[in-house]
Amino acid sequence: MEIKELSRKRKYKGTTTNKGILRLFKSILKKADKVLDVGAGSGVVINAIKEKYSDAKVSGIDIEPVSNEVIKASITDIPFEDNSFDSVISTDVIEHLTDMILDKGLSEIQRVLKRGGKAIITTLLEEDLSKSSYKCPKCGTIFHRAGHVQEFTKEELIHRIQKVGLTVEKIKITNFSAYSKYPIRTNLVKFFRIDKLMPKELKKYLNKDIILICKKN
Repeated sequence: MEIKELSRKRKYKGTTTNKGILRLFKSILKKADKVLDVGAGSGVVINAIKEKYSDAKVSGIDIEPVSNEVIKASITDIPFEDNSFDSVISTDVIEHLTDMILDKGLSEIQRVLKRGGKAIITTLLEEDLSKSSYKCPKCGTIFHRAGHVQEFTKEELIHRIQKVGLTVEKIKITNFSAYSKYPIRTNLVKFFRIDKLMPKELKKYLNKDIILICKKN
């Protein structure tokens, strides 16, 4: 394990995936829908949705917001009433949560969704946490460079999401950043199953993210 001292700014996945989120929203979002971004951070996804869908009412929460448009709040205590939103987005948040917080957070997403509402949840698929773990040279604490504490299989994610009362309607396994920037190319790779012929490491890179579109019945 590498021993080093890291100094880095917090990065938000939405900065590189907001176009992909809008593409996923194309078949979900309706005029004047109410949308919540959980883990909104810099507000880049909120602004992208507002720009694309001017009638949508978009809110965002984050435990450490860096935008005045984002409310300071935790996924375990979302400050909105039951059945408030038509859609909820959570982009690369759940891998930062312990089991107890994750279960409570998913329950909160289910609670604030309207019946028939959709949730888009993304995370890394089968991440090897040890590859991005470091040991502090001063105190000896071992930590993940991006603060990840969970790694998920597809089956585990489906189970945990269904456990809180959401139905997984669609799953997309891809490189979310690449899909956001080059949607046609990444879709063609999947369609012609080119990734099956690639070396293991490259194949894993192209399939590193999982996107789940869920519905509240």
